[in-house]
Amino acid sequence: MIPRALLITPDWAPNRGGIARLLGALVWGTEGEVHWRVVTKVPGPADESVRRAIGWRRFSAACLLESAWLRGASERLVVCAHAYAAAPALVTARWAQAPMAAVVYAAELESRVPRHRMSVALLKRAERIVAISEHASRLARARGLSPDRIAVVPPVLAPPWICERPSFRAPGSALRLVAISRLVEGHKNLELLLRVVSVLARTGIVERLTIVGDGPRRRDLTAKAAILGVA
Repeated sequence: MIPRALLITPDWAPNRGGIARLLGALVWGTEGEVHWRVVTKVPGPADESVRRAIGWRRFSAACLLESAWLRGASERLVVCAHAYAAAPALVTARWAQAPMAAVVYAAELESRVPRHRMSVALLKRAERIVAISEHASRLARARGLSPDRIAVVPPVLAPPWICERPSFRAPGSALRLVAISRLVEGHKNLELLLRVVSVLARTGIVERLTIVGDGPRRRDLTAKAAILGVA
């Protein structure tokens, strides 16, 4: 029998953010190897494999209802795809008598909101934590999550992330780059992007980089651009 896995996530298609795309790639990439069901708070079309429930109460109830489906397989797993959904995921795993795994990202682990911190603390009961970066792994350990249970699995840029082959530019045709981001977290690596542009601009590969966003790191980024000669 194919293993069953319940993905519990507040973020899913038709949202087009990074988390929604990452989770979609996880489910579609293991189709045929794992029988997935998804419970999400995002409005949109629903079918047998995707249950949509608006509001945290309905969302939590929908998660619990899927525990009976999970118990229909000898191999089963609850995947908490967002730390803030740890409570319904943990209860569902208990009801389904299934192990729980979780996917974590840096931003949620850095939150100072008390209820968010409480949700992250519940992840200590997960049997496996998948961090999408070394930075997220360090934050998870700092929040008391066991290093023995943490695995770093960086996202891979493959279909459906990239829907078509990249086109090659003609010689001498410089690129114009745009980065859209909150200027808050250092792990977004905008400083590294500035360094890359400072090198590629001298070779004629990049003509201009425009960073769109605001936040407390804006002044430092502006100063760094000036130092690197790309202000």
